Amino acid sequence: MMTDARIVYASPGNLYLATERWANRPPPASPTDTQPSVTTAIHRFDISDPSHTHYRGSGTVPGYLLNQWSLSEYAGVLRVVSTEAPAWFDSADSTATSLTTLRLAASALDQIGRVGNLGKGQRVYAIRFVGPTAYVVTFKQVDPLYTVDLADASRPRVLGELEIPGYSAYLHPIGKDLLLGIGQDVNDQGRPTGTQISLFDVSDLRHPTRLAHATLGQGWSESESDHHAFLYWPRTSLVVVPFDERAVGYRVSRARGIELVGNVTHPTGTTNSATIRRSLVAGDSVFTVSDAGVASSSLGALASQGWASFPAPDPTPVPIPIIPKPPSGGG
Repeated sequence: MMTDARIVYASPGNLYLATERWANRPPPASPTDTQPSVTTAIHRFDISDPSHTHYRGSGTVPGYLLNQWSLSEYAGVLRVVSTEAPAWFDSADSTATSLTTLRLAASALDQIGRVGNLGKGQRVYAIRFVGPTAYVVTFKQVDPLYTVDLADASRPRVLGELEIPGYSAYLHPIGKDLLLGIGQDVNDQGRPTGTQISLFDVSDLRHPTRLAHATLGQGWSESESDHHAFLYWPRTSLVVVPFDERAVGYRVSRARGIELVGNVTHPTGTTNSATIRRSLVAGDSVFTVSDAGVASSSLGALASQGWASFPAPDPTPVPIPIIPKPPSGGG
């Protein structure tokens, strides 16, 4: 098989490669031009045997996938969220998002169910599958959070819809029946005004609600575009996200909502960037990482425990070897 793979997703036993297929003509030169019809081809490979990989079959869904969270395998069924217009295209009134279920049969991923018209005229911003449930966020001026029942894969159903200002760009399950969203608050014109964290109660899929939200201020968090920048530590209900140059810690729970724990910053004495990019827990400490170094903070209150700086970059230019040109001519 010859194919590229814009999006790669793996379940414990299968690897899926997904890429767009353009119909009749290439993508438009300008985002305001009418986009051509497009489908996304998905190829499945069996990776359950560590020593061999086997191609099993392919299928298609309409439109584009947002990212790896657009795909999920559960009970032998592949669930896929796709949108008719890509993320860079200005949403038209007719644009909508759909959720398609596919099952492998006779070397092909065959569609067995589909639900459409999610967020008509809007872009999809976040997707999360949790067992037999899907959560989909679309946005143009308000943020509908859709809850989709996938217990019967042949008959996916939208059960609930919550509209709030702004949107979530990353969704993460927090404990039982709670969902955390990280994204942007917006003004009346739909323009982003700053990063916000929202805690959703999804215990009743027909009536999802937002329990609490916290605003970090003007700017963006890398957690919105890269889930590796996000940390959730279930034992202490600690959430850590990078924002501006610091890492911000919150305690989240159904009873108390979103509580600020503290901030972590790195020294700026080196020429390396002190912007915090990642965080992790080891023992009773939270370690945060920037290009400048690694800081250790207490797990309970994010109090400073220690700092190790990375070496400053060597300003000496690396010499480029000069290879002598071979003599020309013959003899």
